[in-house]
Amino acid sequence: MSGFSHLNVDIGFSPKLICAVGLCHLSAVIAIVMADIPMTLSLLCIVMVLCFFHLTLHELMLKQTAIVGIEGSIKDNHLILIDRVGNEYILSEIQHFSTTPFMILMKCLDQHSKQLWVYIPKDAVSVDAYRRLNVYLNFAFALQRQASKNS
Repeated sequence: MSGFSHLNVDIGFSPKLICAVGLCHLSAVIAIVMADIPMTLSLLCIVMVLCFFHLTLHELMLKQTAIVGIEGSIKDNHLILIDRVGNEYILSEIQHFSTTPFMILMKCLDQHSKQLWVYIPKDAVSVDAYRRLNVYLNFAFALQRQASKNS
């Protein structure tokens, strides 16, 4: 084990998130079918829901700028996000983060002041990586707030 000072998280696909998105779109199709509207309008709405489902899955699974890896060091207090293509985003600031039992959501700024939103579903990473990332964020965010108070 490399010790806790280094963080390396590989983010995969989240089956639970994909199922939740699928169920939402399926319920929309069922609602359209059950609604008392003309058949042509129903078909148009169903096609639109299916198109949105396709676009959502594309965003979740195939988007080139989707973050698939996180590397960091507590000693150096830096975090690097890696997208599907291999581009690296060195974070200059973690503006906000939120953890739930199901996911971690981060709002960050990279070195070019570009705002990045990153969500990490719990089932898309290993249990150990999820725990380590959660501890890292709490530690790094506390250090960042203390540094901003001192300056």
